[in-house]
Amino acid sequence: MARIRDAALSDPYAMTELRHLTDNIGPRIAGSLQAQHAVEWMAEEMRALGATVTIEKAIVSHWVRGEETAVLTSWPGAAPKHNAEDCAEHAG
Repeated sequence: MARIRDAALSDPYAMTELRHLTDNIGPRIAGSLQAQHAVEWMAEEMRALGATVTIEKAIVSHWVRGEETAVLTSWPGAAPKHNAEDCAEHAG
């Protein structure tokens, strides 16, 4: 186990793969196109390494993110009840 750990810590392979997932594929919310792309990409990477890979079908609830909003209810020295757009104007 120590040899495996030491090899993993000295080889940038895992970090390179992780960087690709985060920088190129992006967030992978369950049921999203990015999640499916990540599965397919990783399967191809493993096949390139000589592994036999089978992607199992799974039922995953698809979640659609709604509009994001925020309200600043209090802040020291500021009037309460600013919305996010007002805050952005004053952040400058």
